[in-house]
This record gives sequence, structure tokens and C-alpha cells, in this order.
Amino acid sequence: MAGALFLNLLVFCTSSIFGLSLVLNHYIKTASTAGDPVSTVATVRCADECFKTAACTEFSVETNGTCTHHRSASLAVAYTLVRDTCERGMRGVGGHCYYVSDTPATYANASASCARHGAYLATIRSGKDQETIETLINDAGLQMESFWLGGLITTTTLPNSTIGYTSSWDNGEPWNYENYAPGKPSGDGHCIQMKNINRIFQWNDVDCERLQHFVCEK
Repeated sequence: MAGALFLNLLVFCTSSIFGLSLVLNHYIKTASTAGDPVSTVATVRCADECFKTAACTEFSVETNGTCTHHRSASLAVAYTLVRDTCERGMRGVGGHCYYVSDTPATYANASASCARHGAYLATIRSGKDQETIETLINDAGLQMESFWLGGLITTTTLPNSTIGYTSSWDNGEPWNYENYAPGKPSGDGHCIQMKNINRIFQWNDVDCERLQHFVCEK
């Protein structure tokens, strides 16, 4: 029953099902014989399969994406499953809980919606985090929509009279990674949008009053 409910949550997450607790999962890498070439998409889906199998406590992902519910001796990346508690409607990945909205909102309202559940608009710390967010959006069937991230942009006038842009995460974490589209930020707004541009998810600076979907994280 828990496995079936978990599967439904992956596909049918909506804002109306925040509130109750549900055990989800994250995973810890324990071994790698392949230089970690395995995609985050394959890893997340294998973790989901492992979660739905009561006896599964570790899993391996082959370089071709094949999932096995044990530590493989071949070229693979091995993980131990760690069971987390996330609010109902959120998905646990890599020690964080995520929620993908199905209702557009302004940046301020999206941030407030996340905060009501002890979360914040998603922070992307690395390429792996970027892949995780993309996977969550794709699994929700919203890959053609635009999303708020928890990033803000400030502008300053430089000594040569050109405009400089400084990006920061709303939750105060250090800015160590970015994935802006070419020529961005460009002064179009102070909030950061993630959008599928020619089948590649990239970031733009846009007006904070736009109505967009959003990803919460905690």
C-alpha cells in the first residue's frame, strides 16, 4: 500500500495534499567503479524502485542505466537507501524534500506558499541539483512550463557606467553554481526563472510579478 501511494504521489502531486507525513527516501553513495557517469535521472528512478521493495536497502545503477537492488560487482555506482520523512506531496531526493507546484504564482506568493510548509523556493547548488529539479519537473509532466527558483538578482552601476548583476539565493546559501541562458542576466527582472529553452533547462532573469510554477525544497 505504501509503495502504491508513493507511486501516485510521483505523478499526481498537487498543492491540496500537503500536510500529512509520508516516509520517502534519499540515498547515499557507497561505492563507484565507473567514475560516476550515471545520470541523476536513472539514479532517482532506481531509488524509487528500491523504496517500493520492502527488502531493498541498497541498489546499484549500471552505466547503461540498468537498476539492480543489490551492490553490483560490475561497472556501476552503488548506493544505500536512507528512508526520510517528507510531508505528503513532497518527494525525497538526496537528503532534501521537494514539491513541484501545479498552480502558477508570483515570486512572492510562491515563496510564501513554500514557507507555510517550512520550505523555501529551490536552491540549486550543483549540476546534480539541476538534474534533480529537471527530473522532478519532467515526472510531473510540466516540462514545458516556467518555474521560479529561490534566486534573486541585484543590479549595480559600475565605474564605467555599465550595469553589473549579482545573484544570490533567497535562503542565504552561498552562490556556487549557475546555469543562465546565454546573455543572461540582462536586466529583465530581479527574480530567477528556470525554463525549457530548446529542450535545455536554463535560467533567466524575469519580472517577479509573472505567474509561474515553482519548486519548493526543505
